[in-house]
Amino acid sequence: MSSQSSAASGANARSVACTIVAKNYFGFARTLAESFCRANEGNDFYILVADRDHERERFACRGAHVLFLEDLGIDAWRKIAFKFDIVELNTNVKATLLKSLLARGYPRAYYFDPDVYLYGSIGVLDRALDPASILLTPHSLSPLPTDGRRVVDRDLLKCGVYNLGFIGVRNTSQARAFLDWWEARCLAEGFNEPGLGLFVDQHWIDLVPGYFNEAVILRHPGCNVAYWNLHERLVREDAGEYVVEAGGGLHELVFFHFSGIDPQDIERVSKHQNRVTLGSRPDLRKLYAQYVMRLLQNDHEQFAQEPYGFGAFANGRRIPAVLRRFYAALPALGVDSDPFDIGSATYRFAKRHRLLGKPGRREGALPNSLTVDEENSGVLYAAGCGLRLALAILGPTRFAMLSKFMRYYGIPNNQARIVFRGEP
Repeated sequence: MSSQSSAASGANARSVACTIVAKNYFGFARTLAESFCRANEGNDFYILVADRDHERERFACRGAHVLFLEDLGIDAWRKIAFKFDIVELNTNVKATLLKSLLARGYPRAYYFDPDVYLYGSIGVLDRALDPASILLTPHSLSPLPTDGRRVVDRDLLKCGVYNLGFIGVRNTSQARAFLDWWEARCLAEGFNEPGLGLFVDQHWIDLVPGYFNEAVILRHPGCNVAYWNLHERLVREDAGEYVVEAGGGLHELVFFHFSGIDPQDIERVSKHQNRVTLGSRPDLRKLYAQYVMRLLQNDHEQFAQEPYGFGAFANGRRIPAVLRRFYAALPALGVDSDPFDIGSATYRFAKRHRLLGKPGRREGALPNSLTVDEENSGVLYAAGCGLRLALAILGPTRFAMLSKFMRYYGIPNNQARIVFRGEP
């Protein structure tokens, strides 16, 4: 079904759900939509493709409406697409998409990350949301083990109390006010930059229960099951259906969040953790194997090769992640309506400062932490030697001041203020 389809829309549907992807994740979106439509007849599903709209007809999904970024009506949307990297863009237009769906007259709207799969009806979500305006799920319902493995509670403090792989809103004045508030902050400051207290769209939501009294926290163990709460939940089959064993009882598995899955190496469960493997959790093996099979049936491998449409200037020169941050921090670069154009002030700035990537090379995200391999690398050892020398030369007080300086100006958003003072 294309964006023009209208089997059930607006007020005629009980609820609407949506997801957001770049083209390389479209196989995930198809799989999610398939799972939603199977268990939720009469409700609509939308896929927003936060990517260039050329060859739009290739990105169709049976049972779903498909939109592209420019369909949302965001002011200066090309500037937004340049300002954020692929992950930031896909997360920061979430509030805008939900606003557009409520404006179509739907009584309730749910967002799911594309790597979610629904195993049951959203009836449990409707019942939880109907007395409220905003529905949230915490990452975990109990403390994570302190066993030296990841993730731990401290990791959740870095990314936010609530997991924004899911959120629900009801069409009320408070929900609409919340979405206006959230949208403004995401589009202005939704960077993946823990040093600034930011983790794309998520940390803002920590404030929601205090700011909005019609927010409710869903504690159903069968909702948003994922690697960050597997320490407290077991998955079982019961009469052909999946259930979750938690808190001494059995609960319907409503949706599982396959965050960080590598379809070519499902044994790891998620690339973001090292606590759980399929070897240590045989209860998950069938669930993961079935999910990957469905991804492949929905052409995941083909879509995974799609280049990111907002990853390069009009002439094919790649846009480094650090250039996006400089663009956001330097107002003078935003004078052009299309920063992707090779005649723009942004392109001239990038060329002058040798900030243009090579054509065809994929953009890498800015790292926020080191892997185990990187922590043991020769480069880091050499850096440590240099820091010890600096400590010996400067002494402890000045070295501490240098460390704070490096911490602050190690963030590209802050670097721009001193590196390009008086420019462009």
